[in-house]
Parts: sequence; C-alpha cells; structure tokens
Amino acid sequence: ECPCCAGRGRVFNEETVCTNNLKKIKYECRKTTGRKVTVMMPEAQKKLLEKCYRERIKQYEKQYNKTIVIKAGEIRKEAGK
Repeated sequence: ECPCCAGRGRVFNEETVCTNNLKKIKYECRKTTGRKVTVMMPEAQKKLLEKCYRERIKQYEKQYNKTIVIKAGEIRKEAGK
C-alpha cells in the first residue's frame, strides 16, 4: 500500500523504479539535441540507480554521445496532472 495515498495506490519495488528511471533517461537522451542530459529524481532513487545501474548509464552516455547528469530533488507535479 502507498503511504502517500492511504492505500489507494501501489508502491513499486526497487527494480521497477530503476527500470522506469532508465527508460526516462533513455528517452531524454534520444530527444535532447545538446550534449548534456539532466534528469531529476528523489535522492533515494538517484542513489539506487547510481549504485546498481552505473554501467547501464555509462552505456547510454557512449551510445548517445551524451553526458548524463542525475540530480536529486523532489519532482513537483503540475496542477491538474
């Protein structure tokens, strides 16, 4: 159960969270025209991704010729979304 919504939602496991973040990084690498891709995520997710998927991130940097920067911070949802 999700602690934020009093059980109306789901809490994803660590692997699912990392997979979703890797998809986000890959998407940003594809759509960004510059040489640097910056992705924001909560601190705990950032640490987990850098610990367990460092090689995959390096692979994306090489594949897309980009520098990937992962920043920690809370993601704010826009009103109405």
